[in-house]
Amino acid sequence: MTMISAIITSEGIAAIADGRSVDSKTFKYSSDSEVKIVEMSPLCALMMCGYMKDHFTEDLESLASIFRQRGVMNVSRITEMLSNMFKDSAANTEAELLHNPDWPIIFILAGYDFDYRSKSYIPYVFYIKKPDWEMLIPKPNPLFGQAGDGFQETKEFLEKRYRERMSLPKANKLALKAMKKAIQAHPDTIGGDVRLWNIVPGKPILKFPVTRI
Repeated sequence: MTMISAIITSEGIAAIADGRSVDSKTFKYSSDSEVKIVEMSPLCALMMCGYMKDHFTEDLESLASIFRQRGVMNVSRITEMLSNMFKDSAANTEAELLHNPDWPIIFILAGYDFDYRSKSYIPYVFYIKKPDWEMLIPKPNPLFGQAGDGFQETKEFLEKRYRERMSLPKANKLALKAMKKAIQAHPDTIGGDVRLWNIVPGKPILKFPVTRI
């Protein structure tokens, strides 16, 4: 189905997503080029896991354009707005988001809030999940997050290998190794195009060339 994860370092955030998708009716392989990570602002990347409606990524990109026009940049505010939009959509018709209300959907939003008191950027990893579409704020704020078929393998791998003072380049390598573990454990549902991004305050999101593992 998917593997998505984000790793926080003092230098920035490494966000990664695979590109494999399966058919929503047959649950068999469909594509290796699905885009599951979207830039919502220069401070926020959204990663998605689950069975979305067709063209959902394009819909999110249109929303991101509106957020930027309105000056909405902080990851917490974007997460809150999306949570409320998904709640409203689900209340009106589940078809707005998906084909089947029983299918799981999880969003991870990784990025920064600018704190005006300290004049500094604070990193966060938030979740939005079905069925209530609530904005989930893990306590304490985690230094990494993950979702998808390879959740357990990735979680265990990151718990063993993550270091508090890890550099961003090392986090990139760790994210790729964790993705490899997930692909090896679930080759039918995880793989294809892998997108690795770096979110660093004050800079455009760095999007590395798409790769295969």
